[in-house]
Amino acid sequence: MQQIFDLMPFRDGASWNLAISGYANYGSSTDAVGVYKMMLKDAAMNLNQITFSTMLILCSNCRWMGLGREIHGQMVKFGFGSYAFVGSPLLDMYAKLGLIFDAKRYYDEMPERN
Repeated sequence: MQQIFDLMPFRDGASWNLAISGYANYGSSTDAVGVYKMMLKDAAMNLNQITFSTMLILCSNCRWMGLGREIHGQMVKFGFGSYAFVGSPLLDMYAKLGLIFDAKRYYDEMPERN
């Protein structure tokens, strides 16, 4: 998958998200994180709700608390902190990691709940 991604002359948000999701679901979780970090460095303008949602689900499944908190901060930094689409996986991650206080605090601060 990496060879195909490397050969792409133009990478948009969909191609970045596809690579992250592909690695997360069918390859290597650490490779998914590597693509995400490359996206932050080289193509942050392509970050979107799908990117953050995918990464939060990955952190939840892998029980990566530190990375999950880091991604939460990046969501806020890039203006995605108030979107319900990423709020639900964030709440799920905090709850699965046993961080009930953080989950409750975030839930109470959410402007939109679904």
